[in-house]
Amino acid sequence: MKVFKILNNNAVGSYDENNQEIILLGKGIGFQKKVGEFIDKKSVEQIYVLPTNKREQYVRLVNEIPYEILTHADTIISKATKRLGRKLNDNIYITLSDHLNYALERAKEGLHIRNTLLWEIQRYYKVEYQIGLEAVDYIYHQENIKLCEDEAGFIALHIVNAEMEDTDSNKSSEITVMVKDILNIVRYSCNVEYDEDSLTYDRFVRHIKFFVQRAVSNQLEGQGDPSFYHDFNEKYPEEYNVSRKIKKFVESKTNITILEEELMYLTLHILLITRRKA
Repeated sequence: MKVFKILNNNAVGSYDENNQEIILLGKGIGFQKKVGEFIDKKSVEQIYVLPTNKREQYVRLVNEIPYEILTHADTIISKATKRLGRKLNDNIYITLSDHLNYALERAKEGLHIRNTLLWEIQRYYKVEYQIGLEAVDYIYHQENIKLCEDEAGFIALHIVNAEMEDTDSNKSSEITVMVKDILNIVRYSCNVEYDEDSLTYDRFVRHIKFFVQRAVSNQLEGQGDPSFYHDFNEKYPEEYNVSRKIKKFVESKTNITILEEELMYLTLHILLITRRKA
């Protein structure tokens, strides 16, 4: 890979084999380099592929944010990807790096921002929150700066946001609140107390989370045999009626119509959470 632009001592611009513009990140990778020189692949620690609509943001990222913060974000993202077993939206490299930079600046000044969604994040996004706690611990060992529990929640929200393409940070907060409201609809309609340590509860929350994410992103679908849905709902009328309440609630918050297939899956998960102890 050849250098076509020097960004700073730790970042240079280049092109990949598909002639896609990229940024190569590495400690001292741009030091005393000249345009046209080759870069040793061993010195490359991170590659940012520059989408056209995000180019300026990536360039600003590597120019304004300390190299160490970028590497911290990359480490956290790599660990999150491994833990979750799925690729995260590339925008998280921008959003998380930017957040960590300002979070550390605030911490140095003794400023604390309260995370109003912390309670919900801890309960509805347990895996992501645990990753956030580990990230806070990692930052402490790297920077000797102790970020608060609220910051673990903010990091978790960035991860939740990155799990779903085309979902911005405002929508991730909206999704968290909607998940809480749906769980309350089921709780009070079915008079059920959740065992938050159970596998059934974890599966239920995860289904609700991705159901709401798809609804907010207008990605819900529905197809199949309507008679099957009818028979299913006739067999479980109470759970189906709760699904109808959720349908009405979600449709009031989004611009999407929830079809019968989605209601069937909602009914099934409500049935599991209210009638099984696992």
